[in-house]
Amino acid sequence: MRRKHNRHNRAVALVVAVALTGACIVAGCSAVKSENIKSFTSKDTAQKIEKIKDKAGRAADKAGRAADKAEGLFDRIKGAVDRLVEKAGGKEEITKRVKNILGRFASDRSRINSAEDIELKSLDNQGYAYRFTYAGEKFRAVYSSYWDTWTIYDSYKIINDHDMRIICQALIDVHPVHGSDLKSYRTADDMAYEWQQHNIVYELLPDNNRWKSSAKNVDLDPYDQGKSYKEIYEDRTGKEFNIKNFV
Repeated sequence: MRRKHNRHNRAVALVVAVALTGACIVAGCSAVKSENIKSFTSKDTAQKIEKIKDKAGRAADKAGRAADKAEGLFDRIKGAVDRLVEKAGGKEEITKRVKNILGRFASDRSRINSAEDIELKSLDNQGYAYRFTYAGEKFRAVYSSYWDTWTIYDSYKIINDHDMRIICQALIDVHPVHGSDLKSYRTADDMAYEWQQHNIVYELLPDNNRWKSSAKNVDLDPYDQGKSYKEIYEDRTGKEFNIKNFV
């Protein structure tokens, strides 16, 4: 705003100076004395000067607005570039974090060799609610025939891929789950992959994120077959995967 005001004043001052010089030339003066200024600035000349000043002022305002608009456009472009740079940096950070998470998953030792080791048992004698044991801890698994889904509660605690496949195979041996085409059936391998992606989302979400409590349980259903952690996040939260939520 200050730059705009200064541009306006300089433009007006220039026009006034030119007008006064012209008035002196018309009067045939080589120098202007203070006591003779009034004789040069007659009422008619003064009105013309005011008109010129007004016109110059409008021109200066227009130029100022154009300059401000250009500056505003520059700021928007710079902001967009800054956001892209920030996003690129965030993407690298996310990639690094995911690699660290997967490294930790891979280094976790296997605790079971077969389905018998988890001692899968029905809790309701109707084939829906089950319990199994893993690493000395009890876990719940619930099957829904309506949703064609196995839900494993507190699944985030189990991170070994080999053990995930054994658990998934034990579950689908009891109740198979359809694939995304609703014709084929899901395998222990692709269910374990979904479980792993689900665990990644859980690890990435901040502790104060309201979706974290939901991410700690995995739903193994037809809909999520083959989805990445980004797609699972967007499906669970209803929001686009935004790097700023994780860095």
